[in-house]
Amino acid sequence: MRKCLAFAIDMILGSIAPLCQQDNDRLRSAVVYLEEREPRLAVCEFSWGACAILSRALQNRRPRRRRGRVATGADAGAPGAAAGDGSGAERADGEAPPAQATAEQQVAQKQLDVLNQLE
Repeated sequence: MRKCLAFAIDMILGSIAPLCQQDNDRLRSAVVYLEEREPRLAVCEFSWGACAILSRALQNRRPRRRRGRVATGADAGAPGAAAGDGSGAERADGEAPPAQATAEQQVAQKQLDVLNQLE
């Protein structure tokens, strides 16, 4: 069913605009396509089943707005606290271990940088 929805959105509708902003002829073609592929949708009155699934799929494809700024590793700590490697672990002598950025942490930092630039 997911492949059918993807085809209906990509090839028939051609955009991820909300359902109410779609061209009527293209929307009708997408609904008929989905009802032919999934007989349970054809049973619904006035094609509500296919329209509901298309609407949800279109909503899921649209980019979401972020609510707030993403906290980086240095921002997440308490004010005035020394930033270690972010794990909070300390050695036996009471000092934090040296910060060693793993590949995973580097990727996470790049993602945060990109997200922060979107604001």
